[in-house]
Amino acid sequence: MVEYDVAIIGGGIFGCSIAKHLSEKSDLSLCVLEKEYHLAQHQSGRNSGTLHLGVVTEADIKPGTQLAEFTIEGSRRLKDYCREHDLPILERGIMKAGTGKEQREKVEKLYESAAQSGVNVELLESQEEIHEIEPNITGDIALYSPESATVDTGPITHKLAQQAYDNGADFYMGCKVSEINERNERTHVRTNKTDIDADYVINAAGVKALDLANMMGVGSEYHAIPFRGVYFELVPEKRHLVNTNVYPTIVGPSFQVGVHFTRRPDNRVIVGPTGMIALGSETYGKTEFNIKEILKTVSSRSFWNFIGSKETMKLAWNELNKTYRKKEFLQHCRKLIPDIQSEDIEESYVGISHWLFDRSGQRVDDAVIEIDDRSAHLLMPQPGFTSALTTGDYVSDKVLKQVSH
Repeated sequence: MVEYDVAIIGGGIFGCSIAKHLSEKSDLSLCVLEKEYHLAQHQSGRNSGTLHLGVVTEADIKPGTQLAEFTIEGSRRLKDYCREHDLPILERGIMKAGTGKEQREKVEKLYESAAQSGVNVELLESQEEIHEIEPNITGDIALYSPESATVDTGPITHKLAQQAYDNGADFYMGCKVSEINERNERTHVRTNKTDIDADYVINAAGVKALDLANMMGVGSEYHAIPFRGVYFELVPEKRHLVNTNVYPTIVGPSFQVGVHFTRRPDNRVIVGPTGMIALGSETYGKTEFNIKEILKTVSSRSFWNFIGSKETMKLAWNELNKTYRKKEFLQHCRKLIPDIQSEDIEESYVGISHWLFDRSGQRVDDAVIEIDDRSAHLLMPQPGFTSALTTGDYVSDKVLKQVSH
């Protein structure tokens, strides 16, 4: 049995950011518990790496909201962090292209929201203007954010962890949490290796965060559904087709991002992702499934309330086809690059993230971070890893107020 003031569960970018900020602001003894033997093995190491400054979805840039603040400040802080520590970053900007009346209206609305929130954006109102930046992208209107960038989240996570470690934080690798019990004034965390007693527990376990929260009686009003995204990438000789990072404009549910092209710091151009419901929180292989997690999902009323609409069923069917039929996936790629061919892309990697739903089956758009006098739970940090530094700063301040009581 080992005792700490604070135990952080999860060695992804959020857990390591919180550890870094807490260790800088206090003399609390703290540890990070990670079930893998390496950091950033799941969501923090399997994403597109885009710092989008809120120009991808309307929810992230709604003026005056905390989400917009975390998006804008988070992106700028991560860029500064990468420059300061010489971490991989590529600053080429993001373009969101559209065609037709409905997409034009959506791009114009996003432009207004971004401008009101203080984001440096340009409105490109013709194919000719688009081609000045992206010669191979089709569209008659586009939003361009020159300050947006791409990063490699793995090295960022490791740097945050190193700083926390240098400040005295302990890291327990290969420690999978199986049980959490509150005992008197302390919380007992049982793992497959070392058991931990802590005054305060911070749950930053990603897709597994809600399961751990439920062990402590938190988050019962939510249900988490994992989504599996397949990423492709342009073959080396076709990387010239994209200069920046290009997103389509989707008219439909606000959570749809669509198949996009992302130029990474290592010069690879990632294409994707798909977005079908995953058959488990870590089922990266095509034929992998977790029957226990599948049964948990299909037994949830939230899931059936969500999937029950015609619009959602149509979307799920499209994503299924896009995932398993390359020809269908290409059709989505051609909305941006009409001449792209099957041999121009190859499968790259798979990422699994999650969405949080309330009991009515409505997707929760805002960040969900539950904090009380014994624990903090990052059930749905938003807007993803872009907010890692701002969220780490925010949560550490909240936790210090609780612990000081």
